[in-house]
Amino acid sequence: MKVYKFVKDEEEREKTYAVLLKYYVEMKDRFINCIGKRGSYPSIDWLDFGNICKTWQIEDKNLSSKDIDIIFKATNFEEEDLEENDDSSLCRYEFFEIITRMAKCKYLDPKLVPSMSESLEKLITEFIIPNSIEKMDC
Repeated sequence: MKVYKFVKDEEEREKTYAVLLKYYVEMKDRFINCIGKRGSYPSIDWLDFGNICKTWQIEDKNLSSKDIDIIFKATNFEEEDLEENDDSSLCRYEFFEIITRMAKCKYLDPKLVPSMSESLEKLITEFIIPNSIEKMDC
């Protein structure tokens, strides 16, 4: 993940990683549901991700669909071309990165919360987990 590019403070970056680790199982399940239900295994394409964000009811004045599109492109930008990583879809580590970037746009940039880690936890607990329709049987 390129979280180091937008979370410069090392201590805050570690706290952000701790939030991702705390919700890793839930978020991994959401990723697997996304790739399994839409037939885009092993990644999520741009249109499917937009629909997922609508399901999560994540869009508002601080995080519009246009913002999500820009964040999608930023997440998919690769400094080194990786053959196994498509430039128009999200693999698992990019899925975690885009969630982090969206949290920054929605809460940290407009100064609604004081830290990146709090932004991320708020996005995951208030939108992603409660608004996920699909459940894993296993």
